[in-house]
Amino acid sequence: MQEITASAQVQFGCGKETIGFRELQEAIYRLEKSSHWRLENDTACCYFRKITKIHRRRHKAGALSLCDALLETQDFLSKEVNDRLFAIVGIGYDGSDLVPSTDYRQSLNNVARDLTRSLIRRNGCFDIIVADQSRKSRPDGFPTWVLNWFSGDLPNDEYFISCMRPGSGPLF
Repeated sequence: MQEITASAQVQFGCGKETIGFRELQEAIYRLEKSSHWRLENDTACCYFRKITKIHRRRHKAGALSLCDALLETQDFLSKEVNDRLFAIVGIGYDGSDLVPSTDYRQSLNNVARDLTRSLIRRNGCFDIIVADQSRKSRPDGFPTWVLNWFSGDLPNDEYFISCMRPGSGPLF
């Protein structure tokens, strides 16, 4: 995903055939509008739409934060759980500041703790700690103040998102 969203020109290959990113976008758009679209293709299309959105925001708006990328990709699957974060560090303009080391030997606990600390330091407030009150999918050993960035069920409410934005400052 990082290679697709970070590159200005993307080519997909299958055997000897290739197709460009924009051509694939157009083909999927047409398939969705046709009567030949089958439901089993929908999951792949959903992920491709998300990747397209990230690609567009990164290249046209130039303002995709690591936290925005985390929210957009939280339901993506990955063999290595750490890849939910490490694979997108290079996509966000602030990724290398928030996650300076992509060390796969670190525990998930340490990676989540370090990212939460980085957000607290950057924003100058502790609101990120209370933003996710549900504490769903909390692995054993995670401190109560650390968000589980790997759970796939990060909240999408405005309060949580504002706590991740640079310079959001204290809300109360």
